[in-house]
This record gives sequence, structure tokens and C-alpha cells, in this order.
Amino acid sequence: MRENIKELVRQTGEKADAFLICSPVNRRYVTNFETSDGFVVINDGKITFITDFRYIEAAQTAQKNGIIDQSIRITEQQRSPLEQISEIIGKDKKVLFEDAYVSVKELTTFRKFMPTANFYSGSHIISTLRARKDEYELENIKKAQSITDKAFTHILTVLSDNAGKPGFTEKDVSLELEFFMRKNGSEGVAFDTISVSGHKSSLPHGVPENIPLQKGFLTMDFGARYGGYCSDMTRTVCIGKADEEMKRVYDTVLKAQKCALEQISGGIAGNVADGFARSVIDGAGYKGTFGHSLGHSLGLEIHERPCFSPSDKTAVPSGAVVSVEPGIYIPGKYGVRIEDIVYLTDGGCTDLTHSGKTFTEI
Repeated sequence: MRENIKELVRQTGEKADAFLICSPVNRRYVTNFETSDGFVVINDGKITFITDFRYIEAAQTAQKNGIIDQSIRITEQQRSPLEQISEIIGKDKKVLFEDAYVSVKELTTFRKFMPTANFYSGSHIISTLRARKDEYELENIKKAQSITDKAFTHILTVLSDNAGKPGFTEKDVSLELEFFMRKNGSEGVAFDTISVSGHKSSLPHGVPENIPLQKGFLTMDFGARYGGYCSDMTRTVCIGKADEEMKRVYDTVLKAQKCALEQISGGIAGNVADGFARSVIDGAGYKGTFGHSLGHSLGLEIHERPCFSPSDKTAVPSGAVVSVEPGIYIPGKYGVRIEDIVYLTDGGCTDLTHSGKTFTEI
């Protein structure tokens, strides 16, 4: 069993009698198996995975193949799962639940089936463990990012052959990236791919349209998913020739990212990390054009906590995987963002992104 999951079992026994987990993302975190429905119960030092007929055979096969840990008890949902859960947990128990994921209606239902149980917040326990990636998680993120890096190399060739041709659109770019990633090992995209050109590059989360690529900056933000884990990368290139101001904007963003990469490490406060990059952008005369945070943690979800935010004083621990993505956005004109993902260590960080960042005109 992975060390983080052992620690979750240990902390459950230390803080309560049981932990009831029902969110899809945390079920996968504990079991290493994806389902659209089901529950995980941790009690008495053991893990029980309850799933329905649609998944039981696949789950049992996954356990035989070592995907689900042998110590996890897999049981099929035969009737109301909450009746099964109440029997597993027993009466008069202290039960942790995922307050960050469970609705008031769902909690009311839990209390109906377990009227003698006392329910307590437990989301912070899992989120703290998930913030630190173990070796298994890190390897999956590296594989996802490797696919993403290869997709960028591929799209540069595609752009070289097609940019400027009538009918080659922003959507063509996003679809080409997504198809390449799927064909080269990705389980799917980590999030909706962004590919926006010309004046639309000033939109940090612009939506690709069925319109020809415009002259000027083309921002591409995309990521693969491997073993359930996400990658995330942004690269900005120029379609056609750039003027001196465009080159200065790009160079400023790159300098801001480099400044942050050189100084961040495990244990740094989110607002301090953000400040490294923001000071470069502000100092270059672009104050107010960097409107989002420097970065976010990622793993099974593309946006996790903690993050590199100007308003977040939380320490981001060693073992976290975080994006570093400064940007400059000038409304109605253009924008530039450059994003890598890094693994934080006690002495610095390891950049997991290997795509080049040299200013590129196509």
C-alpha cells in the first residue's frame, strides 16, 4: 500500500472510528481505480471499497493485476449502500466525512441511515496528504507531462506547415493537440485545451473558435492525463513577425518565470512565490496586466490546493507539484503566458516540463 494511503488509515484511527469517502476523486486516490459511483470506508485499520455491478468485475481484475492494493476489501453493492456502510461502521461511532465534497442533502441522508453516528470534517486530512505527491503519483505526472511535451513538438511542425493557410483555425490547433496526446498514451485531456490567437491571446482562458489563426501571438494551454494524473503547460508563439514591443512582452514574461523558478522551494508561502514573478512584470512597466495567480497545485485534479497566489499565505510543502505560469495580458491587443510544472523540494524545485521557451516566429 502506498505510504500516503497508509498514513490516511493511520490518521483515521487516530482521529475517529471511521472515514466515509464518496467523492470520485478521493475514491480514486485511495483505491487507484476510477468509478462514477461508490464508497470507500476506512475503519479498524482496513479499507473497504463498495462499488456496483457495473464496476465489480473490473475492480476485481484490477486488484488481481496489482492496480488496486491487495489489502483493500472490494464488495459489491447489493442493496442501499448506506445500509451496508452503517453495518460496516457500527453504532455510536465518530465518523469523518468529506465536507468539501458532500452537500447538505447528502449529509442529511448519511445521518438518516446512521442516526447514532457523529460526523466530523475530514477533508483537510486528505487534502493535506494529496498536496504531497508520493513516488507513484510523481511518476504518473511525469508521464503525462512527457506526452504534453511531445505534443508541443508536434504542433510546432503542424503550425509550420499550416499557419497562414486559409481554413486552418484555432480549433484545428486544439484538436490536433488533443488527438496527438490521446494517440500517444493520454487517457484524455486534463482540461479543455486553449488555443487563441491575435487579439484573443489577451484572454487568459479564451475559447478556441472555428476562425483562421490570426497574425500575432498564439497561446496554447494544454495537458495530458496519465494514470488519472494531470499535466499542464502553456507556450506562446508568434504567427508571423513580431514587433519590438511584442518581443519585450515575451521576454518580460520569460524573465518573470525564470525569477520564480530560481527562488521557489518547498515550504514557501504562496504569496511570496507569486511576488517573485509579479515584481518582474510590475518593474518592467506592465503592472496590472498579470491578473491571475502565479500557479496552482495539480494531481488527480487540474486545480488543487495550495497555490502560488498573492492572497494565499499558506506554505506550499515539499513534494507538491505546482504550475509556474506568469503572464501579461493587454486587452484588445495581445497576451503572453509561459507555464511549466515543477516538483518542490527542500532546496528548490525540479522542472518537470522540458519544452523549449525560446521566442518562436512561425
